[in-house]
Amino acid sequence: MLDIHTHITPNVDDGSSDMEMSLEMLRSEAEQGVAKVFLTPHSFAFETKRAEDVFAKMRRVQERAAAEGIPLQIYQGCEIYTYRDKMGRILQDLQGGRIPSMNGTRYVMAEFDIHEGNLEDARYCLNSYLEEGWIPIIAHAERYCWTFATVENIRILKDMGCLVQVNYYDLDEEPNFDIRTCAQNLLKAELVDMMGSDAHRSNHRPPKLVRGVRYIRENCRAEYAEDILWRNAEKLLRV
Repeated sequence: MLDIHTHITPNVDDGSSDMEMSLEMLRSEAEQGVAKVFLTPHSFAFETKRAEDVFAKMRRVQERAAAEGIPLQIYQGCEIYTYRDKMGRILQDLQGGRIPSMNGTRYVMAEFDIHEGNLEDARYCLNSYLEEGWIPIIAHAERYCWTFATVENIRILKDMGCLVQVNYYDLDEEPNFDIRTCAQNLLKAELVDMMGSDAHRSNHRPPKLVRGVRYIRENCRAEYAEDILWRNAEKLLRV
């Protein structure tokens, strides 16, 4: 399995608070069968702190995990808070390397406000990425169930050339009915491309994947299950 969405980098956003917690979370990922993990701090980390410091912390996580013998391959990325008024700055920061794409590829992870926004703004932002040669992955699409994430709307965005990521946890463990139902509906319609844990801390939103994987394997065609668990995400590893 691959986990393309985590907040395991220590003390840069609302994720892991220190290196020991980060290593604990990575061990948990490995124990659940994950082979490859992306570190995807929120983009505000690169704005409110020195971007060089965030990159250095991601490298340090990679080095410490290797030294500790944690059997994972770890890659760098970013969850980019995406909104219409700032698209010019976002694209400049991506082009200038001030915020990272996914493993240096043309893929980027785009996050939207879960309480505000609409399909028109999402289309504008995602098309802006596409026009500049970036391939946007819509982060935890099911969590926009109150704004634009219907099956019909997500199909529109995918037809544009966007990809969709859903959280493992949200398929079977998320207590909010609307979010869980949206995740399941997107999966049933085969609109999901990749999976992530969106893990934040070991004591709050820890990396929980097993039940989500089981749900996928029990409710999807075998070939589609393999696509979203690892085959599609391997595109992010080809620089």
